[in-house]
Amino acid sequence: MNDLSFGNSEKKCLIEAVNVDKRYTTKREMIQVLDQVNLKVLSGEVLGIVGASGVGKSTLLHVLGGLDKPMSGSVSFQGKDIYKQSNEYLDKFRNNHIGFVFQFFNLLPDFTALENAMFPALIQNQDKNLAKERAEYLLCEVGMKDRMHHKPSELSGGENQRAALARGLINQPDLLLADEPTGNLDHHASDQLIELIRKMNKEFNQTFVIVTHSQRIAEQLDRVMELVDGQVGPIREKLVI
Repeated sequence: MNDLSFGNSEKKCLIEAVNVDKRYTTKREMIQVLDQVNLKVLSGEVLGIVGASGVGKSTLLHVLGGLDKPMSGSVSFQGKDIYKQSNEYLDKFRNNHIGFVFQFFNLLPDFTALENAMFPALIQNQDKNLAKERAEYLLCEVGMKDRMHHKPSELSGGENQRAALARGLINQPDLLLADEPTGNLDHHASDQLIELIRKMNKEFNQTFVIVTHSQRIAEQLDRVMELVDGQVGPIREKLVI
């Protein structure tokens, strides 16, 4: 087995947003989504971002992940403001350092769970056999050993989200961003997914930022910040031991 470890064990600042401002202009009005947001994500933590629906949680996640450039402010990774770099740098940043998990899975319907999990690695032109080995390993880790050859239509919502989690981890990202990953699941499947995330965090020191509107889910995370009126503030700062 090849080295499948993720990250390192030191709690340091992995990515930092400073005075991030994001606005959208419609025909009728200007909407302030993020207003001078300041946020640090620590290496090896599971950070929750909570807030009401439509408050801008997904936008914040997209800004952190290099998908949506802020109007002003900075997002720094390893000392570099990612939005001051070239488009080529941003592409590599997203491909090499960031993983994504979405509420509605976004799995390719005509491919198996294994093929879906392999897909990001194949996009990077990684060796197919190594990508398959990693995908199989991760799918086993998330409890999909006997379901990896099934297509999304043949899987439950919880199983699809497990496959999406494996896909998000396939390229060994420094940071995995999860946008309402339990929003389409029942309580039991939600708890199982969070348990898996905690397992990945503990075993691989994998860093997660999880956007959720569920206080019940947030209570299971290390640290929780709330997005209100475009600004982020702490709800619970003490890390879970």
